[in-house]
Amino acid sequence: QGIEIETLTREARVPGLTLYATGAAPDDAALPAGTWLVRAAQPIGRLARAVFEPDPQVSDIDTYDITAWSLPVSFGLDAGYADAAPTDLATRPLTEFSPPPARLTGAGDAAILVDSRQHFFPRAVGLAVKHDLVARATGDAVTTADGAEFGPGSLIVHTIRNSPDSMSAFVRDCLDAGLSVHRVDTGMTAEGHVLGANDNGLFDLPRVLLLRGEPTFSNSAGSTWWLLDLEQRVPYTAINADALTRADLDKYNVLVVPEMFGSLGERATGAIKEWVRGGGTLVAIGAASDWAGRSILDIEPEPDRADDEPKPNTRTYAQRERRSVENRVPGALLRARVDTTHPLAAGMPEWIGVLKRSARTLQMKDDAYVVARFADAAAPDAEPSLRLGGTVSLRNEQRIGGTPAVVHHRLGRGAVISFSDDPTFRAFHHAGMRLLMNAIIYGPSL
Repeated sequence: QGIEIETLTREARVPGLTLYATGAAPDDAALPAGTWLVRAAQPIGRLARAVFEPDPQVSDIDTYDITAWSLPVSFGLDAGYADAAPTDLATRPLTEFSPPPARLTGAGDAAILVDSRQHFFPRAVGLAVKHDLVARATGDAVTTADGAEFGPGSLIVHTIRNSPDSMSAFVRDCLDAGLSVHRVDTGMTAEGHVLGANDNGLFDLPRVLLLRGEPTFSNSAGSTWWLLDLEQRVPYTAINADALTRADLDKYNVLVVPEMFGSLGERATGAIKEWVRGGGTLVAIGAASDWAGRSILDIEPEPDRADDEPKPNTRTYAQRERRSVENRVPGALLRARVDTTHPLAAGMPEWIGVLKRSARTLQMKDDAYVVARFADAAAPDAEPSLRLGGTVSLRNEQRIGGTPAVVHHRLGRGAVISFSDDPTFRAFHHAGMRLLMNAIIYGPSL
């Protein structure tokens, strides 16, 4: 787009810097050399301000689609903004950029590792499926004997469990997919569990079935299709909802149900419930989570926290129309805290922005795991504020604050993972899409 970018050539401090993720303003934050600087005072400064704006201002909540789109938040970047930058910053223009090349590091033939903190890590899982590998996932962070560091959920592929040809092909394909790979000559580690320990459990690689066709929304099914097929390249099978009762669900261990209206039929719902109890993972997105909670998990809906108000028939037509507008959430970015100890949080920061397009609140049982929870609007001093950017009514802040954004339930030997909203909407909010991919690739191993 022609936006001018500068790169810091030495460490610097920017007074008044505010972090996108938490809204905190560190007193003495040091920015390392290599940090990018985008100034609003440039020929196309209006465009720069528009795409980096942390909190766009909308004059009326009655608006369309989305009201927040900050690129640093959407990509989950470690970034901040300030009203002014010091005049003595040492910088140079960034004239061209290409991502760091994928690298093959280390030496030895005991095992290879792929770090879960890489943006395209799910591609490695897809390639492990393609080459029919036996793999493990690190339960916690690990430092190998030669000093390489790997986050929780990283892929371990032992040579002794896989053929040399499949290992070589896997490494080659990872490098072609932009993924760095590390080789080790021992399973011993400098920190963390040894690579073959039970704490680094076997990776139950995903065999994915994606639901499409009525009653799913085509936009949601299509963007999830794109995420699996093109962005992260995880093998999957797409099936129309009306063919679900004729499918052999035992061939799959993950079923992804996109946003949908209404419910699946009684026979299909019964088959899915039995399949989950037998060890399947159901990933329910947006409105599909209402169906999953009601029909798969048998959760009794709780009263809406914001519904203690007069009956609709006591209001005028205009008041009721306005209330309908206030009940909508037109694509705001809301802060959510991730339980970084949960297996589905691999590669995720503690705080993320969730693209919220509904006032839906997830229902859950007492023994559920909350993978990500919206900041509590009632306790703004205790943690970052709920609203990161965009427009949301005070009523909806009170309704949504403190509720789960992503929930994991156990059901028999399987799992139900529910998302309050569709992270693939418009296919631009990569931070949220990674959490969805984690549900798909790690779900069978929970």
